Amino acid sequence: MTGITIRRMTASDIAGADLLIRPQNWNQTDEDWQRFLALEPHGCFVAVADGRVVATTTTEVFSRVGWIGMVTVAPELRGRGLGRMMVARAIAYLRGAGARAVKLDATPMGKPLYSHMGFEPEYGIQRYMLDATPRPYRNVTPCDGQLALWDEVLRLDRAAYRVDRSHMLRHLAGGWPELAAVHENGGQVDGYVLGRHGVLYEHIGPLVARSDEAASALFNWALSLAAGRTVILDCPRPNDAAVAMAERSSGQPLREFTRMHLGLEPYLDDPRLIFATSGAEKG
Repeated sequence: MTGITIRRMTASDIAGADLLIRPQNWNQTDEDWQRFLALEPHGCFVAVADGRVVATTTTEVFSRVGWIGMVTVAPELRGRGLGRMMVARAIAYLRGAGARAVKLDATPMGKPLYSHMGFEPEYGIQRYMLDATPRPYRNVTPCDGQLALWDEVLRLDRAAYRVDRSHMLRHLAGGWPELAAVHENGGQVDGYVLGRHGVLYEHIGPLVARSDEAASALFNWALSLAAGRTVILDCPRPNDAAVAMAERSSGQPLREFTRMHLGLEPYLDDPRLIFATSGAEKG
């Protein structure tokens, strides 16, 4: 496209990127953009026209899997192929970084583009919104920097996502350290929860657990910690217990996503263990 340059994103682009997403009511903060750049400094991209950021995309590499997020285009430039160009740049970067599969969570608006580019659907994700209030919980222990507990968090996350996401999880936990916690059953960690602050609401997730009991306790812990604020969580639809947990707590459906992959080796995660994802931009 004439007059538009696609280049690597830098910290100086954060203000422009924020102006682009704010009218769309996206929840990311400046700290989120900084986290994207810290995790993948060469894999975040902007399109610029007349000195203005008009499109963005971010990437993260989880060993064999590459993740694409934050794909958006200024409304007046949609339908001209710029979104496709941004996604193609992200795919090329991820493949160059060694990713065997590329994954993303698609909005209804973006899904036709991704399907046309060869992405295959895995499962649906329902975002719920609710007002947080104190809830009873048992057997929940704050991580509070305890390395032994953190090792268990990473082990459980690998079982759910089947890739190493430790770098991203450590960055994410640092954004809301008070929320990071595990559930223990008989001395064994069988669940964990993290979260992040947002512009519009608090995001609970990832929440990974081996049992409904662990998931509910961690969810109640998070709601208690966020009491008085509005929270969201993204529940995989194949996990009936996760959907029931959100709806039992008066969660209101807010929007939907579709988890999709591109590549011969999809490295499918296990939604039975995922009660809330890390968010569309993180997986």
